[in-house]
Amino acid sequence: MRSAGSLDHISPARRQAVLLSDRERISLIYNDRWVNYPEVQSIRGVIRAVYEMPPKIQAQCVLISGAPGMGKTSLFKRVESDLESLLKRTQDPHGYISFSLSPDPTLSGFEETISEALGVSFGKTRGGLIPQSFHRLVQLRKIRMVLIDEVHNLLNANKVDQRKNLAFFRALSSPPLSLSIAAFGTEDAVHSVSSDEQLARRFQMYKLPRWKENESLRSFLAAYEGSLPLRKPSELWGGK
Repeated sequence: MRSAGSLDHISPARRQAVLLSDRERISLIYNDRWVNYPEVQSIRGVIRAVYEMPPKIQAQCVLISGAPGMGKTSLFKRVESDLESLLKRTQDPHGYISFSLSPDPTLSGFEETISEALGVSFGKTRGGLIPQSFHRLVQLRKIRMVLIDEVHNLLNANKVDQRKNLAFFRALSSPPLSLSIAAFGTEDAVHSVSSDEQLARRFQMYKLPRWKENESLRSFLAAYEGSLPLRKPSELWGGK
């Protein structure tokens, strides 16, 4: 049984915050926070493994999908943070490109988005061939992975642009580039990739399940409460 004034409901690293004023504690509660749980921990591990994998002729790719509100973008940001940590810890670091797909993804818009992520223009794709300037940038920066959020927006393009965009994906993950792609999106993201059978075979598919009342949800809620500077436990995880 918890004694009066016990802070067992708060993770040890957060307990000092209980001494702050109400205004300061409320401000902390409003901050975004990351709460790990088994499903996302597994996905993060898979992406790190793919990122660290030796180059393959046809790159291994990963697609993470889920209903809106399931935390895909938060997971995307966490994966970016994971890769940044790997870059700092590794003696021979590999680069990556990270961006969100625009709501109207024409091929030219796609190229502009990647150019912005790289910080330099690499030209235009002609006849399905990615410019040599892009190949040189990939080699120079030792880029191994492309992170793409909102990949379901591929379906917003017309049929011609969809085919061009998917062909661009194939070119990224095929020799000589052989870049791994980690794509995030709603459940429609699966349809956007699966429409190209050759490309779909390169992707491992992972789905963020909808929450339901079970031990996984209770664990998540307990961990979330443990990150908040609450002087009294809410016991949200108890479902009362």
